[in-house]
Amino acid sequence: MESTVKQNIGLQRIGSQRTLLRRSALQRTGGQTGSVALIVIAVIAVVGLVVSYYFLGKVRRLAEQQDSVVEAYGEVPDFRFVDHTGAPFGRDEMLGKVSLVSFQFTRCPGVCKTMSTRLGKIYATLDERPALQIVTITVDPDYDTPAVLTAYAKEQGVTDRGWIFLNGPIEDVVTLCEEGFMMPADALPGGHSPRFAVVDRDGVIRAYFDSTIDEEMAALDALLDELDLSLNPN
Repeated sequence: MESTVKQNIGLQRIGSQRTLLRRSALQRTGGQTGSVALIVIAVIAVVGLVVSYYFLGKVRRLAEQQDSVVEAYGEVPDFRFVDHTGAPFGRDEMLGKVSLVSFQFTRCPGVCKTMSTRLGKIYATLDERPALQIVTITVDPDYDTPAVLTAYAKEQGVTDRGWIFLNGPIEDVVTLCEEGFMMPADALPGGHSPRFAVVDRDGVIRAYFDSTIDEEMAALDALLDELDLSLNPN
């Protein structure tokens, strides 16, 4: 009888010890999980700060360059094309305004849709940015005649000259694209760049933004907000 009691007491002690060990293990595991979660949160916060710093820094530098006499990516060379209304348009028509330039084509099945959507959103803000104009140059000029470009402009909701569509000889388009804007043009029409170029009032290329990257578009919008886009800047 006494032996049985001692065995029960011993089993109770062992059970208690096991319970304590399980609780201790759970506490340690919980502490480790909490530490890991804090580390992950800290890493995410640091990455977010780095990304924000990069894009805000880029915006500040580009805004500071607006009135700088130092060339950023060179000047837009002289060119002379025809716009979608049949009127001549070239470098002279870009001077005095900030121009957002793209190379694309109307029957593009791929990235052009994204580019036009992005540009359409910017076009909708031009009332607040009267010194900004959008200039889209077709890389498929044989098909994209002024009449085709006019129809395409209507599809994009264009009702004024805030968004200009240009047609020019393919040889001149390639030269302007490669040598003027430093964008690829070796496999046109499909091999055009998805980037937008920002050209200042003096015809100097100041920046490029990839239309397929949301962060780049956010940086572009922030830059446009930073720039003085009134018709009579101080």
